[in-house]
Amino acid sequence: MTSTPKQRRLQFAVSIVLVTANLFLLNWLCLGNYTRADLTRDGVYTLNDATRKLLNGLDDLVTAKVYLSEKQFLENAGWSLLPRQVKDKIEEFVAQSNGKLQVEYRDPSDDKDIEREAQQAGIQQIPLGSSDSSSMTVFQPFCGVTLQYGGKEEVIPVAEPPRLEYDLAMAITKLTRTETVTIGFNVVNQLPEGLPPEMLAQMRDQFPRDMHDIDGDYRSLVTELRRQFAVEKVPLTAAVPEHVNLLVVANTKGLNDVHKFHLDQYIMRGGKVIFLTEGVEPPQGQMPVPTARDASNDEFFKHYGFGVKKNLVFDIQAATDRYGRRIFYIPEIQPRYFDPDSALVANLGRFVVMFASGIELMPPPGVEPIVLCRTSPGAWEQTGFFDITLENVLEQRKAMKADDLKQFDVVGMLKGRFTSYFANRPLPNDLTGVSTGPTASDLGLTPEDLEGDDEGDDMGDEDGDAVEEPADGAAPAQPTEPAKTDEPAQDPAQKPEQKPASDDPSKKSDGIRERDVPGGGIADALQDPAPAPAPAREGATPSPDPNAPAAPEGSGTQQAVFVVKDSPETTLVVIGSSLMLSNNLIESGMGNYEFFASLVERMTTGGELSEIRNKLIDVPAVRADYTTGQKNAFKYVGMLGVPAIVLVIGIMVYVVSKAKSGRAS
Repeated sequence: MTSTPKQRRLQFAVSIVLVTANLFLLNWLCLGNYTRADLTRDGVYTLNDATRKLLNGLDDLVTAKVYLSEKQFLENAGWSLLPRQVKDKIEEFVAQSNGKLQVEYRDPSDDKDIEREAQQAGIQQIPLGSSDSSSMTVFQPFCGVTLQYGGKEEVIPVAEPPRLEYDLAMAITKLTRTETVTIGFNVVNQLPEGLPPEMLAQMRDQFPRDMHDIDGDYRSLVTELRRQFAVEKVPLTAAVPEHVNLLVVANTKGLNDVHKFHLDQYIMRGGKVIFLTEGVEPPQGQMPVPTARDASNDEFFKHYGFGVKKNLVFDIQAATDRYGRRIFYIPEIQPRYFDPDSALVANLGRFVVMFASGIELMPPPGVEPIVLCRTSPGAWEQTGFFDITLENVLEQRKAMKADDLKQFDVVGMLKGRFTSYFANRPLPNDLTGVSTGPTASDLGLTPEDLEGDDEGDDMGDEDGDAVEEPADGAAPAQPTEPAKTDEPAQDPAQKPEQKPASDDPSKKSDGIRERDVPGGGIADALQDPAPAPAPAREGATPSPDPNAPAAPEGSGTQQAVFVVKDSPETTLVVIGSSLMLSNNLIESGMGNYEFFASLVERMTTGGELSEIRNKLIDVPAVRADYTTGQKNAFKYVGMLGVPAIVLVIGIMVYVVSKAKSGRAS
């Protein structure tokens, strides 16, 4: 039976409707179930495994509001793709969250109430420009996200597509974290708090000040760190607070014995430390020429197993700015020169060390040394006299022979159990106030231990004179209190007169025995009389007792100072450049923030976000192992593949229909 033209037109119309309906049905079925091919070198457009783990582990609902001026973006040339990019990334998060992330999109383009709501939430308007052949348009859209979880809120003021995965993952991590992680930055020279700005400005010019300040040249670094951690200043004039999870020691100039004592005891409690220090004093103020630093810290650093060379390192593998220009032989540390087996630096990206010195690791027994990062083999050094003018450095480079170039270690790690720098040294004489050690419970002391021996075995001889027996391995007592030994006692005429230890219960506080010390010098109370303090129990963190009463001023009575002499296993990292964290390098996009923040994160929380953060360093690039022909093939398949498939299907349908029509006729 031959179909009429009217029937054929009807069949064609029905076919079109059915194909369209099937396409809509297929699109609906595939919603939330899709696959994309990410051809970038580092998988920039694919959710990281850490992100997937974070989203799969959500135990409660996270709600997000996306303030996106979609209409404004679409109306301005050059920006129409941005809303799609933002939505695609957010929808990937939604699909991976198993229903635990709910998103609401709000467009403030033509709604003043939504615009006001966005501003109150902390979302920023972004000044952008759009131009065509005849005019230039400036507009200020919104593109930001707020997230709520468990009564807490995080805000992403500007959602930039290249870093949106990291920003979202960091915000969710911070919302779901149950404990605050605190990073401390050491302070050596601290000005008084609460003074008028004019007076502070005058004092800064008249008194020594630290090279690095979290409110000054480290401001950009700390602003970023505070999005994930609590950050505070830590003066080393007193014990490092217990809640500090990691201490950054970037101010090493002017460290005195008191600072070293509190830093040492933080390490002995299991504290983790990152040292940033060069062996050469940078030019500043009245000193325009670099000079080698003095040796005041050398013995202290060596005790923990590292040294900083008195040199300046330059490298043929020089840093490049955001425009790809080489910068003055400043070393750029490439991932191929990282320790491939260290979890601290695995999969991290390049960074720059400004005004860097080489480091050396010389670990004490029981401590493992690991060189984490080196320069390229094309590096050289200046020692002795330092001339960093461009002309001199260029001249040095021209004069270099192959044998003069070598690698320098610039980042190292020491991991293990450390001994106290003060275990066999007298304590500083100028420790302020009353210094106490661990409480009785921390040391495992019983009330009987604290009462002493009535027969005078612990605190005195038969005549009641105060005689101290040092603990095994403890520092020898000061000359004013000779230790009791098996040797014949010295002539009493040669001994300083001492008062017997007090048995008055009012003189004891929280297991810390008080003593009268001639002249009130804390150094004279180097060791606790009896029993000798034991190292903290495994896993315990001994701490000063804040409730211990201070001795009356001028009374000559001080509490005995306990020295924790052995640490649990902990980690120290040393970097031969403190200027690498200055504002200009953090803001330059050279990878310094990403490297340091990942280091901090891996030393404190495990580093879940570090691999995501690493994507921010380099501009996304197609994998280098693809040939030009392959790249062009991917490009044209993406552009023409779908239309070609539709065309082929149409031709096949036409041929089949034509064949059927011919057989029917």
